[in-house]
Amino acid sequence: QRLFPDKYAVLVDTEFVFQSADDIAWLTLHGVDISENRLILIQENTAEDTFNAIMEIATDPNCSVIGLDSLGNMEVSNNMEGTRFERDKGKIKADVPGAFARVTQSTFKRLTNLIAKNDILLVTINQVRDNLSLYGGGAFNSPGGNAYKHSRSVVIELYNVEAITQGDEPVGQIVKAKVSRSKISTAGVTENGK
Repeated sequence: QRLFPDKYAVLVDTEFVFQSADDIAWLTLHGVDISENRLILIQENTAEDTFNAIMEIATDPNCSVIGLDSLGNMEVSNNMEGTRFERDKGKIKADVPGAFARVTQSTFKRLTNLIAKNDILLVTINQVRDNLSLYGGGAFNSPGGNAYKHSRSVVIELYNVEAITQGDEPVGQIVKAKVSRSKISTAGVTENGK
């Protein structure tokens, strides 16, 4: 807030964490300025609607940072019918293979230029999951397939190491962070290559 007094931040909440006044109060308690001209909260149902909202925000140079929490919880509209929200109706999830990866790839291809032009930082949270594929690959994979690798410029992988306790009460967590620059993406690369 002190660094960018005239700019605002955007929180894209795909997990619908912020539902009540208590949730918003939690932000205030931790020093977040939640006034309308400082923080915009986006909560959309589908990946397409979420990405369209991000694309619109990214055209505004008054935005300083967009936080997307999280990529792994997003679902394309083709796959929404018969999801966990409709199980009681006996429907089967209409999963279209690769649909999310295609939407992600086309969006980030256009979004990369927009955020660079308007000097916006995009922070995306993406879960690492066990790779259950029968066709090999690494031990882990992440939602969006390989499409996301072509757009991210810096990757910070966080792993829980052990809990910090006071007596029997957990009070924190020791976390291992692995920071690496993407060898695939050219996002954020300046003329001198830094």
